[in-house]
Amino acid sequence: MRKFLCLLLIITCIGVAKGQSVYNVTGIVTDGKDIPIPGATVFITDSRMVTAANADGKFALRQVRAGKYTLVVKMMGYVASTHAFVLQNNDMRFRVKLQEDNIELRTANISAMSLAERKRHLATFIRCFLGISTNAKQCKILNTDILVFKFDKKKNILSANTDDFLVIENRALGYRLKYLLNSFVYDQSGLEAILSFDGSVFFEDMEGNARQKKMWQQQRVDAYLGSSMHFFRSLFSNKVERNGFTVYNMFNRLALEARIKEKKTIPIKYFTSIKLFRKYTNVADSNSRGFNLGLFKKDSTELYVVYRRNEEPREFLDGGTVIKNTFNMPEGQKSIITPLSDKVYINKNGSVSPIGHTQLAGFWMWGKMSWALPFDYEVPPGMEPSKIEDEGDTVDDETDSNGINNPDLKK
Repeated sequence: MRKFLCLLLIITCIGVAKGQSVYNVTGIVTDGKDIPIPGATVFITDSRMVTAANADGKFALRQVRAGKYTLVVKMMGYVASTHAFVLQNNDMRFRVKLQEDNIELRTANISAMSLAERKRHLATFIRCFLGISTNAKQCKILNTDILVFKFDKKKNILSANTDDFLVIENRALGYRLKYLLNSFVYDQSGLEAILSFDGSVFFEDMEGNARQKKMWQQQRVDAYLGSSMHFFRSLFSNKVERNGFTVYNMFNRLALEARIKEKKTIPIKYFTSIKLFRKYTNVADSNSRGFNLGLFKKDSTELYVVYRRNEEPREFLDGGTVIKNTFNMPEGQKSIITPLSDKVYINKNGSVSPIGHTQLAGFWMWGKMSWALPFDYEVPPGMEPSKIEDEGDTVDDETDSNGINNPDLKK
């Protein structure tokens, strides 16, 4: 009996190790003179994986799944250091050198701003950064005093940045976010306002009672379903239609107006949904797919994504950027993906890299950071949505049903 139990335990352990494919990310943080820096914050961006360097400057992140990530190291008084890496087959070790940050030199040219002006710009920042949804009303930035604003009155452009983490409590989803804001630009110089911001963030679970945790669990599921993360995970696994999304490639507004003025007609092909993504995607490795955006840029088209399972809530219709139906588009939550480069990579966890090479609009941008989830988020068992009654997706010729390259199917 003892032999049987030992054998069973060994088989179970092997199965778990093989299925999880997890590794360790370790390293040391030093200054420019190779002196260890204790206490530096080390995290994988957009995740809950975070630690601090010990007294010898060493750090370790354990049990990290295979995939593409960005490691960020931050210490007050030093310039943050970022490192993109691929975790596959082996552990990863870093030696990170931080450079001193001359904060006084960078802030010397910032003109004085009255309290009234700062209060007005802060309100604009919070609205743009957190959104205007119900979730946003339950979010609070705890240290707004670290925000540095600049406003160009001639161009009507507001910009902001921080030298330390913005601490945000999201009581709608039960997360505390720590966001290192690299840049924030709200440009109102044109006919339409343009918003862009980027930075590095990690998530911490907030403490709560049983009732709060149950509520957070449900609201996280609600935030995930139909989100950009849900869409890109579906695209990675060839389950776009099956998971409730319908996708179109359509002229962007400027190209559409030019086409109508010149030809008086619009090609029908830009009003049909994309059923197969074989033309646009290719398998890079087991954790990512290349997404060829150059074809959309060449045709001056954008991706219109409709999540058919949920309607756009009244509060969004009253205050969000609503995308009107210009043809027989199904009802649902409508968003736009505008390509800014020729190619990006879709990662298995639903992230897109490099960051900033696509621009999102419509429903996805309504929630802003108040709807953000860590990329290691998974829908709890038993809370998955019921199966959608449609024909599902047709699997690409060169991939199997899991989106993994199958050489036997190649032409």
